[in-house]
Amino acid sequence: MKYSVEIQSDLQEIMDWYANQRDGLDREFIDTVKSAIAFVYRPQYKKIRFKHLDRFPYIIVFKIIRDTIIVY
Repeated sequence: MKYSVEIQSDLQEIMDWYANQRDGLDREFIDTVKSAIAFVYRPQYKKIRFKHLDRFPYIIVFKIIRDTIIVY
């Protein structure tokens, strides 16, 4: 199944910060986020799913509603 992704967070601000740290780090961050939500994880609390990013100090919190992944 193909999902659309809706971002409801400060993702752009985080990407801008990483872009200022090192060239290409923002791209690595967003690729890590995409990889994290590419898998469907078992819901952990009221259909909310969590995934710790391996390389970055963030936890992606998301919910799947029909064919949309909502990232909080």
